Amino acid sequence: MKSSCSCTWTEDSKKFVGCIIPAGEKVELPVRLNTGISQDEASGKIVIHYQHLTESKKSIYEDRLILEVRSTVKPDYRIDPEEIDFGEIDGYRSQKAEASFAITPVVFPYLELVNTRTSGDMLKATFLPNENNFYPIHVDFDLLTYNSTQQINGYIVVETNSKTMPNALIPVKAKYIAPAELFPDSIVIASDRNGDVSETICVMCSVDSKIIQIDCGKTGLIHSDFEEINKKEHQVSLTISESGQSDLDEIIRIDLELLSDREKSFSKSLFLPVYRFKYED
Repeated sequence: MKSSCSCTWTEDSKKFVGCIIPAGEKVELPVRLNTGISQDEASGKIVIHYQHLTESKKSIYEDRLILEVRSTVKPDYRIDPEEIDFGEIDGYRSQKAEASFAITPVVFPYLELVNTRTSGDMLKATFLPNENNFYPIHVDFDLLTYNSTQQINGYIVVETNSKTMPNALIPVKAKYIAPAELFPDSIVIASDRNGDVSETICVMCSVDSKIIQIDCGKTGLIHSDFEEINKKEHQVSLTISESGQSDLDEIIRIDLELLSDREKSFSKSLFLPVYRFKYED
């Protein structure tokens, strides 16, 4: 016997393995379904593999029976919406996204929201005033930390005083379109290269931009050269010296000013990890 997920299982299933059921008789198979955080309906499947036997107890053929398990759920509370999807976000036009969701008690009238947790510092969830057993929550999504175009998946957890549903989990997703990107997005220098190493980084922007400054870290082993002119594509030359008896692990920060046709601008910082293994002859 197998189940479709961990939320559905049979009790004492091992005692039924090898059990012979005479024709016309039946056995009771206890099944449990954990509804978890389901808000309307929970379901699962139990697959029973069995053999048809002859009178001499020899197997004729094998078959299987699929039991579908369903339950209508009345939860302690409901979440609306169950998922926050920001869709596609243009990082040039939006450096921050906002949304909201609400938690409403269903069969637990004394619901309390205790705390919120998120998958990262870029997400923040704030309780708003409760109105007639309607608990709104505001969500702030900070996009300035992202350096590249990517699919973003995160979550928000709301801790409650419910014993059956102590944590409300709300998935968060978005497709972020970066206004500026680095190619390559990191530099790794192998241990077989000695002396000063030159590397070129391309900064690609969706609009005209200007490099304001480049912070090459605290070691003093990295030096940069670039042109301070407005354009969509910048070439940055880096010279990376040896670090002596240890590896070099540094982060370069490139500060940009992104410009628009309407003469508005905003600042954006890109971060480039640089790692150089110490030279081995």
